Amino acid sequence: NGQSGSSTDNYAHIEASSGTAGMVSILTTPALQVHAAGARLGFYYYMYGATISTLTVSSCSASGTCTQLWTRTGQQQTTPNASWAFVGLNLPSTTHTVQWAATKGTSFTGDIAIDTISFSQRPGVCTTASATGAFFQVAAAVPLLTCIGGAGPTSAAQGTCFT
Repeated sequence: NGQSGSSTDNYAHIEASSGTAGMVSILTTPALQVHAAGARLGFYYYMYGATISTLTVSSCSASGTCTQLWTRTGQQQTTPNASWAFVGLNLPSTTHTVQWAATKGTSFTGDIAIDTISFSQRPGVCTTASATGAFFQVAAAVPLLTCIGGAGPTSAAQGTCFT
């Protein structure tokens, strides 16, 4: 099941049952039109298993230069039924595409999944809610693109990032 808990939910994942440790699977968005003030990206991720490797998100310019915005390594959820974790990232105005890169771990217990990807404009000033600067919280948002896979959290009770 995906982040919504429904067995009919669509999500992207790296299947770690075959292949070689260290292989990288990359999911890239189509070309984006990002506002001059930048934009926001939101998504959920699930990384449960003893041999989880790494999930990285990068912003790529039209010239193909990619800058890492966020990364997690190792198991992030502590039980197989744990909730998916939400991430909100500020995208620079030079963002042309966004890439998620999942690196395969050493065994079949290293699946990584992402779900409910959303983009929105970044009005006003964003406040940082973590030392890494990865999470944001703002008072209002104007849609940039429609959500892929569903809507993100709408209150503090539903996740770290909300609008």
